[in-house]
Amino acid sequence: MMPRQPVLTRLTHARPGSQELQAIADILSSAQKVVVIAGAGVSIAAGIPDFRLLGGLYADGALFENAAFFDSRRAQLLKTALSIRDRATEYEPTETHKWPASLRPKLLRCYTQNVDMLEAKAGLATGLGPRCDCVPLHGSLANLKYHLCHEAYEWQDYRRHIEDYVIKDCNTGDSDTEGDKDEDKLALPLPCPRCSSRCETRKEAGMRLLPIGQLRPGMIMLDEAHPEGEKIAHLARGDNLASPDLLLVLGTSLRVDGPKRLLRQFAGPIHRRGGKVIRELVKTSE
Repeated sequence: MMPRQPVLTRLTHARPGSQELQAIADILSSAQKVVVIAGAGVSIAAGIPDFRLLGGLYADGALFENAAFFDSRRAQLLKTALSIRDRATEYEPTETHKWPASLRPKLLRCYTQNVDMLEAKAGLATGLGPRCDCVPLHGSLANLKYHLCHEAYEWQDYRRHIEDYVIKDCNTGDSDTEGDKDEDKLALPLPCPRCSSRCETRKEAGMRLLPIGQLRPGMIMLDEAHPEGEKIAHLARGDNLASPDLLLVLGTSLRVDGPKRLLRQFAGPIHRRGGKVIRELVKTSE
């Protein structure tokens, strides 16, 4: 006997009171366990630009590459990320941001591609712990982190240092020696406190010193894998084992490989259980 096909519905243009929305209400009413994948379209409605369009976070793609942390772009990246983080704190979550939390206790987890912290404002417990019901697939602008030890630190503790730092411009003669240029490649150092403390302890014990990591925004760069990808994979496997029967895809075109794989990972088992996969409830930039 052939398994039932999932209902893969796109409802971008559904109108209030329409049969399509009534069908969604009926599906939600009967669903027992729900997984949500959310993207930039959810936050566009709050006033935050699509990160890949003009005015968005990743509009200057070259700046938000992992290599920028190791050359003269580092200071500009930190200043830009702090500015964007400050602007993001001024926005309020939309009703769509609040919707996954309202699905409790049916909600297994919301996987978000957004780094703007609005899911947390909407009441979701955001993070990679087993009790967190919102997983930030691309990290978050909430804190500074060192990507190896994963310790989080408050922007506020480093705000003055970042804002007061003067970026050298080698083209204007401000840095007129090769040594100055090399020094600027280490622009705006923010040594990880945990690494620094551990290094000091080793020094006192006469042990070999270890490199001290540099803090960076907690979001994931365009060209890097999530440093805690195994934790995300573990949570997703656990959610699949919990047998969700409904997957909601909100505000994402799923052009990024990670979320696209996540969709397939959930959709397959939901398909075989005769459940439903529904997208696209929120208009994206496409």
